[in-house]
Amino acid sequence: MEPELEFMRRSFARYYDSNSVDIPYRFGRREFGFIMFEGGFFKRHMAFEKSGQLQNFMRTAIPRHAYYSTAYYRRPNGAKMADKGWMGADLIFDLDADHIAGADRMTYPEMLAAVKKQFIKLVDDFLNLDFGFDYKDIKIVFSGGRGYHAHISDERVIRLQSHERREIVDYITGIGLETDRLLEKDAAEVAKYKEHRKIIDVYHLAPKDAGGWKGKVSRGIGELLLEMRDMGEKEWVSMMRGEVEEIGRERVARMSGAKNMGKGTFESLYRELFTNGKYTRIIEEGNLNIFRSEKQKNLFLFLMLRMLKLSLEGETDEPVTSDIKRLIRLPGSLHGKSALRVIKLDRERLNDFNPIVDAIPDVFREREVKITLKNDIVQPVGEEAGKKLYAGEISVPVYLALFLMGRRVASIE
Repeated sequence: MEPELEFMRRSFARYYDSNSVDIPYRFGRREFGFIMFEGGFFKRHMAFEKSGQLQNFMRTAIPRHAYYSTAYYRRPNGAKMADKGWMGADLIFDLDADHIAGADRMTYPEMLAAVKKQFIKLVDDFLNLDFGFDYKDIKIVFSGGRGYHAHISDERVIRLQSHERREIVDYITGIGLETDRLLEKDAAEVAKYKEHRKIIDVYHLAPKDAGGWKGKVSRGIGELLLEMRDMGEKEWVSMMRGEVEEIGRERVARMSGAKNMGKGTFESLYRELFTNGKYTRIIEEGNLNIFRSEKQKNLFLFLMLRMLKLSLEGETDEPVTSDIKRLIRLPGSLHGKSALRVIKLDRERLNDFNPIVDAIPDVFREREVKITLKNDIVQPVGEEAGKKLYAGEISVPVYLALFLMGRRVASIE
């Protein structure tokens, strides 16, 4: 075994000697799976009748990763899936940094902060507000890596099949939504000549407390405008033009009806919204008729909805939610690439939870160890996260050594 893996295994053994994993609800009906340090093989199709058996396995086998099934089975230790006898499955939502726009340009702490912000939106705006799940029935878990899980064991959802769960994801990610249906419409008379009257449809944002996606769009556009208010004209114009280029000018023209998308168009938009202060009418009144032309309004609205949807469509990993036989990380265990704890949280604790500090096991804080860092990096975890670390031999706390070795950016004698 590589010295780095051997060091990690000994450290994990110290953790499991003094810490117990959490016992999942109806754990006797769950399948368990483990990735081992020795050879990295996946040991699965296991079941435990008593909680003590699971705790003893963790202390003696010392797995690198520990998982349990989201599904309940009549025979969870059946060697084949067809032998297990599926009885139902928790509804699982998995939000990982991979799903967040721009995550590849973020540090580890920045990724986790961005993921938590989106995860809170998932829990509050969708699971609680739209679907009506009580907070006490939403089990929240920090994965120990780069994201969070939400588990729902409500009897109303455990028998849902894959296609029904996929429809839930489609709603959350906004698949199939049409712009006109996200707004409210009134008829307005714009011209009258003798007996002839010209009536047009006038769109405005729904009330912020409206249910479903209408309310989300109203609140979301308001939040985006407040963030944009503090941007300078040059920065805002560059951002909006970047959105156009990313989407494709032809598609923007087809979807919004706009033809002019140059620098001058967005400079004019910026001045209407922020220099002249008309953005407040959108926020306070939902008024979308503040623009000089219909095409200008449609371009703005299309890009705003696009940006809003980008911030929402990362809410959940569809394959995880729709998979009714998924294995997911076991709370109380250690993540094999970060050595951080997989931690159960409630909604209130989630607000102040800081994984880069709070998920570090106390047993890994006790001493330091010498490692060789392969490249200069920014410290990813611990109270000094963000500090520059330079390549070469350095002395660091055990928790940091484990994290860096797990990510294969450091070695040990």
